[in-house]
Amino acid sequence: MVTKSSFGGGGRVYAVGFSIENKGYIGLGVSGSNSKNDFWEYDVQNNTWTQKTNFSAQGKVSSVGFSIADKRYAGTGSLTTTIGNKANES
Repeated sequence: MVTKSSFGGGGRVYAVGFSIENKGYIGLGVSGSNSKNDFWEYDVQNNTWTQKTNFSAQGKVSSVGFSIADKRYAGTGSLTTTIGNKANES
């Protein structure tokens, strides 16, 4: 049995994820009342997580992510910091 390395970005919900070749990417989302704007890359062959450049805007939840060839894209979503609480929408 192979043990997978731990994700360094902490728990979150409503994140976005996509893959390019043998690497997976996850980012954005929300943890408690804190929006996340970080992105992480998982290398399947090396079983490692590496933090990538942060998303250039404020953290988002329920965003859309996709890849075309070797380019990755993330966008749309909401600035809500607490899911279901409209008073905290920016």
